[in-house]
Amino acid sequence: GGGLVPSRPGDHGAGTAGRPGAGEGFGGGPRPRRGAGPNAGRRHPGRLDRLVLCNAEAYDNWPSADERLFVTVTRLPGIGPLVIRAYVSRPVLRLVLGLGKAVKHRKVLDDELIDGYWRANLSDAHRRAKTVRFLAGQLDPANNRWTSEIVDGLRRFDHPTLVLWGTDDPHFGPRWAERLRNDLAGPVGLELLPDTGHLLMEERPAEVADRIQDFLAAAAS
Repeated sequence: GGGLVPSRPGDHGAGTAGRPGAGEGFGGGPRPRRGAGPNAGRRHPGRLDRLVLCNAEAYDNWPSADERLFVTVTRLPGIGPLVIRAYVSRPVLRLVLGLGKAVKHRKVLDDELIDGYWRANLSDAHRRAKTVRFLAGQLDPANNRWTSEIVDGLRRFDHPTLVLWGTDDPHFGPRWAERLRNDLAGPVGLELLPDTGHLLMEERPAEVADRIQDFLAAAAS
C-alpha cells in the first residue's frame, strides 16, 4: 500500500538511477513487507520527495479481523500446508480473495488478475515458501508494534504526500486515511474513491493511475 519516488538520481533504495521507484505491501518486492510505504517515509525522508499511500497497513490496524481468520488457518499444524496447497488452485484462490473481501466487486477477480497473483505468490515452491513466511509474519506481534513505532518518523516527513483510499475497504477504512493525513508533516492530499475496496488498484486501475500521475506532475512543478 505505498508508492515511493526517489528525490535524486542514484537513490537506489526506491528505484534505479534517475527513475521513479515503487513500493508495495504484499507483492511489491522480493520480501513482502506490510507498511512498506509508511516505513520508507520514516526511514528515508531525505531520499524521497513524494509519497503515495493507498489503503496501507499502518499503526496497529493489521491483520484485520477478517484477515486474521484466513491467516490463522494457514498456520495450523497439519492443516496449514494443505490450505496453502489448496490456494494453488486458481478457483480456490479466487474464492479466498472474494471471501476475504480483498475487493468490493468480485467481478474484478477475473482470470487475468488471478493468474497474476498466482504467478507472483504460488506458482513454484520458492514463491509458496515466501507466501508462508509472509503469512507467519502477520501474526507476529513484533511486526504490529513496528508499524506503530514508526509513526514518529512519519510525523517528520515533510514532503508532499497523496493518501489515496478506497472508501469501502472493510479491513482498513477511511478513518485510517484520515489519521495518516493528520500525522504526516508535509502537505497531504486525501482523495477517497467511493464504492471501492482494499485492492483499489485492481478495482479502479485507470482512476488510480490518473490520480497518482496528476499528483506526481503537480508535486514536480
